[in-house]
Amino acid sequence: MKKNVRAVDFEATDILGKTISLKNYRNKYVLLTFWASWCVPCVEEIPAIKSIKTQYSPETLEIIFVTLDADSVKFSNAVKKYELNWTHIFNDVEILKKYGVMAVPQVYLIDKAGTIIYSRAEENDAKLEILTSMLAEKVESK
Repeated sequence: MKKNVRAVDFEATDILGKTISLKNYRNKYVLLTFWASWCVPCVEEIPAIKSIKTQYSPETLEIIFVTLDADSVKFSNAVKKYELNWTHIFNDVEILKKYGVMAVPQVYLIDKAGTIIYSRAEENDAKLEILTSMLAEKVESK
């Protein structure tokens, strides 16, 4: 997916059994991240995303991680080890296809209207500095 296009809606079940639908978050920003526990750059981004989570309330910013992990034990261990306390979708092939995800990490910021306004790949933003400054401009902090 590219910036300035409408994010493709999806419906999936998160690891807690809750149905997640992107259209249900139209009144807030969504940080949609495709990752895997075995992906070194993905793991390196975790501190920046954890910092983002502490700065914004769940009423203004939703964080959704979609993993490419195939091994549910390794995935679960990574979620616990890195204390990733946000929404997780485990290896949903349909979402991966809809977003054309072939490699990770892929990070998108979707605005309240459902438009992708940030793409890690397009911004070449390995340290998520552009994302962090964009959130500071657009989203009300706690």
